[in-house]
Amino acid sequence: MPSSPKSPASLDLTIARAIRALREARGLSQAKLGEAIGVTFQQVQKYERGANRISSSRLQRIADTLNVPVSTFFTDAGNGVDEPLSESALTIAVQYENLDERDRTAVRALIDALSQPGRGRPDSQE
Repeated sequence: MPSSPKSPASLDLTIARAIRALREARGLSQAKLGEAIGVTFQQVQKYERGANRISSSRLQRIADTLNVPVSTFFTDAGNGVDEPLSESALTIAVQYENLDERDRTAVRALIDALSQPGRGRPDSQE
């Protein structure tokens, strides 16, 4: 059964969750985000639930306030928009930004080591 015109699209809901995750990771209240982008905290609540759609200019203001490029909410799938980053990936990205360069280097080394095939896991293919 098709969704009604007023139902939020899957992408709208994913962007809504991403905004909430980034806002929380930045330690901003809904009121502070709303103040920064020129809306009430109730409007931010509606954005984060996916109850109200977000215009492109407002999404840009949200991205600027959260100090991320608007593309953070989207990935390029060749000829269109695919799934945005997951909430956990967004949270990790924000936390990574807060690290100094020495710690960033250590995190990259850890990720490189963990992503190597055949590193002794029982499920690895050697």
